[in-house]
Amino acid sequence: MDPEALLQRIRRRHEELGPVDLDEATLRRLRDEGRREEEERRREGGRPPTAEQARAMCRDAAAVLGARVVRVSDDHVLDAALECGLSACDAEFVVAARELGVRLATEDRSVLRGAGDVAVRIAGY
Repeated sequence: MDPEALLQRIRRRHEELGPVDLDEATLRRLRDEGRREEEERRREGGRPPTAEQARAMCRDAAAVLGARVVRVSDDHVLDAALECGLSACDAEFVVAARELGVRLATEDRSVLRGAGDVAVRIAGY
């Protein structure tokens, strides 16, 4: 797909979804919760978030992003991770790109090497 066609596709998708609509109270609540959690982590010696905190962050992100999130199968992610020699996190982007039929612009050498069917260098795109 040529870059101009991809940009048009993204624009159409954005128009269909519309802007992210966060009222001031929701935005303030999310920001305040994030600050409290970050302060808590600092007090505890910089430990990573607990499982429950991570779940809450995921729920908040899903509420904000809504239909803009591309859901992919865990099985497909694990298959791609093994096939391409990638972390599950990187493989998730590879699977999403494959399912959407778009290129994955990255500078991550392991992704470029392992998923050459969809990954392209940002500098060359």
